[in-house]
Amino acid sequence: MWTRKLLKDNAKQILRRSYAVALAICALAGAIGAGLPNRQNPYFIRINLQRLLSNNAANNLDPSSGGFLDYLTMLPSAGSHPQLSRIYAFAYSMGIALVVAGFFVMVAAVVFSTFIGMPLTVGKNRAFLENRVGVPGFSGLLFPFKNNYLRIVGSMFTTKLLTALPILIAWIAAFGGMLFAEFDSSNYIALMAAAMGIMLVAGIISLVLEYRWRLVPWLLAENPSLTGAEARRISAAVTHGEKWNIFVLDLSFLGWSILALIPLGWGFLLLNPYIEATNAELYTALRAKALAQGLCPAEQLPGVPPARPWPQQPPEM
Repeated sequence: MWTRKLLKDNAKQILRRSYAVALAICALAGAIGAGLPNRQNPYFIRINLQRLLSNNAANNLDPSSGGFLDYLTMLPSAGSHPQLSRIYAFAYSMGIALVVAGFFVMVAAVVFSTFIGMPLTVGKNRAFLENRVGVPGFSGLLFPFKNNYLRIVGSMFTTKLLTALPILIAWIAAFGGMLFAEFDSSNYIALMAAAMGIMLVAGIISLVLEYRWRLVPWLLAENPSLTGAEARRISAAVTHGEKWNIFVLDLSFLGWSILALIPLGWGFLLLNPYIEATNAELYTALRAKALAQGLCPAEQLPGVPPARPWPQQPPEM
């Protein structure tokens, strides 16, 4: 049975001899969007979508205030003055161009995250597992790019997609509800409340799935030949009854995270090795549980040998 104190004590002990390497690994992964919290992280995307819908609802609870459709209908009626009409036409064209450009930027970000960021996350996990038992090094960071790369990409992408699916479905439903509310002002407040409620429920479901499949990147770091379905099945079995404890473990870093925000967020760079080392200890503890309880065949968890074993001490004379 693991405890938060045990995991953190083990992480501190390992970091005493490998902190510099762990810091460099997190910095490299974070610079490419795989390690440090950033705006493309699923948590931030989830929060921003909910904030967008909540703000829109809060700013438009009064049906007489109008909304997006009123703005669209205003554009064609501005043509009584030629100069004003040209200004509106230019603004409208720029808005469309920004939407199109934003769409392509989003697609490029998703492609980059899928083929570079997600494998790097697995590589970062591999490096932390290797450095638990061997001389600290960086070789694990590139491990996914040399071992079943496409399978890892597919497994990570489908897992992230399935995790975000409730949010995406809820966003579409809520957006449709907001558009419908523009036509039905009598039920405006009720529709807005329903939209926010849908997003809240979807966020909770997505969060549960996030913890259910928490170990997928770690399982792929240990055994890249696992399929996404196999990794999700093992993770779901191992985290059964552990989700709340893992959630509390994450909350235990909240104080450190708040302090890390003080120097313009740069403190996360120093804090992240501690968090990742603790997560490596968590995976090791849950892996032992899986093997002890027969939650998966032993051959699916072959172990992670050190990239460079510690030199053998000469025998005492």
